[in-house]
Amino acid sequence: MNMYCQSAFHQLEIVIASISEILGQLTEEDLEKRPTEGKYSIGELLEHIALIPAADGYVAEEAT
Repeated sequence: MNMYCQSAFHQLEIVIASISEILGQLTEEDLEKRPTEGKYSIGELLEHIALIPAADGYVAEEAT
């Protein structure tokens, strides 16, 4: 693996660890908050973000 890829994967590991640490500090009440009325809650946004890798997998497999 070239140095660019190693660096990119290392940065992704740092981001994932940081986000995981932050999420571990949220309460159920925090997850229910809606920063903007009528928009997704923090918890709903996190659920959406968590689905992105699976959706990318489906796209890569040419699913419709």
